[in-house]
Amino acid sequence: MTWLRIFVIVAFVVLFLFWAGHNLNNVVSINNFKGDTIATTPLWIVVLISVSFGMFFMGILGIVQEFRDKSIIRKLNIKIEKQQQELASLRNLPISDEMSMDDDIEEEPEKEVSPPDENES
Repeated sequence: MTWLRIFVIVAFVVLFLFWAGHNLNNVVSINNFKGDTIATTPLWIVVLISVSFGMFFMGILGIVQEFRDKSIIRKLNIKIEKQQQELASLRNLPISDEMSMDDDIEEEPEKEVSPPDENES
C-alpha cells in the first residue's frame, strides 16, 4: 500500500510541476474586500498555497477524528473486558438445582376435541 501511495504522490507532483511550468507567465491579482489590488502573483503560487492550506486543515481534522475513534475503541474495549469477566464469573457458578435425565416434565394427557354440534347456534 505504501508503494501505491508513493506512486500517487509522485504522479501529482509531476503533474503539478508540468502544469506550473506551462503557467509561469499567467499572473493573477489579489484583491481585498474593497476591491483594491494588494499584489500580483503567478497563478501556480496561488494554487499551491490554497492546496497546502486545504491539506493542512484536512490533516488537522483527520487527527481529531483519529483521537475520537481511539477514545471510542478504548471505551468499547473496557466494556468487552467487563462483559468477559461477567461471563467468566457466570461460568464458574455452581449449579444449585440440578435435574436428572430421569425427571421428565410431566406431560398433560391429550384431550379429545369433539366437533361442534350443528344444532347449536
